[in-house]
Amino acid sequence: RRGLIIERSRRYEVFSRAFARWIQDQPDPVPHANPHHAARQSRSSCAAAQVNDDEAKETPESFVFISYTRHDGEFALELAEYLKQNQIRVWIDQIDIPSGVPWDLYIEDAIRDATVLLPILTTESIGSINVRNEIHYAIKAGKLVLPLVYRPCPIPLMLQAIHYLDYHQDAEKALSELLERLQAYPKLRPGGE
Repeated sequence: RRGLIIERSRRYEVFSRAFARWIQDQPDPVPHANPHHAARQSRSSCAAAQVNDDEAKETPESFVFISYTRHDGEFALELAEYLKQNQIRVWIDQIDIPSGVPWDLYIEDAIRDATVLLPILTTESIGSINVRNEIHYAIKAGKLVLPLVYRPCPIPLMLQAIHYLDYHQDAEKALSELLERLQAYPKLRPGGE
């Protein structure tokens, strides 16, 4: 796990250097404009700054990506710890994103590499554009999505057809069902094939 974090940090350092060189080569679109904003607007042309495939190679492990809002951060960390104690690999931004890296790209990579997306659903999370984008991205990528209702909230349309785990109604049953589903994927366990 530590090796994966180190490899990702190295990958993003390489990417950051390439991206910085690319930004420096771009003309200033508007005098005194924010260069980060201009770079974001032209992100599709950012392919020119992609790092050499050989430099960025890594062997991703399977893991569960936990999607949540900061409002539910404490519960998200407790859930991550519970899953780890039960031998399930977990990815959570508070732990797995190093300082100083482009977090949005890091999250995209993590969702792409994840086997399962576990959104923690609350009124706050379903109102979060970041959580909704993470869910949408995972669904489009064909990931298994296991929604967990932490506090009562309307289920977003994109999750209506997916059986969700209702932690609010019966925490013990929800956690038991969650572990049962996740343990069906041997690659999620350390040393799993």
